[in-house]
Amino acid sequence: MKRLLSLMVTLAFTLILSSTLTFAAEKSDPPKMGPPPTIMKKESPPAKTELLDINTATEIQLKALPGITDDHVKSIIENRPYSNKEELKVKGIIPDTVYELIKDRITAKLKAEIKTR
Repeated sequence: MKRLLSLMVTLAFTLILSSTLTFAAEKSDPPKMGPPPTIMKKESPPAKTELLDINTATEIQLKALPGITDDHVKSIIENRPYSNKEELKVKGIIPDTVYELIKDRITAKLKAEIKTR
């Protein structure tokens, strides 16, 4: 009888221990919610592209600029040299809206500036 009681207690203890371990193992697994969130990285500024010099640019290079038509190209070339890029807008060679599209892509270097660089 003592032996049967001892066996039953051991069996009960084993069942309780195994269910506790199973519960603990399930509890310790992280919830599956998809991939971990990514850390927000500070975006680096866009790489600087070489500016197109409106005083020396070819017809093809000027046509590649957004909003520039054949008439604009003709006027840009005929009115050279420019001391600064804003002259395109100030002199009415291109409209303000087109200037806004290209102002970050162009420059106006004078020959003296070109030689010193």
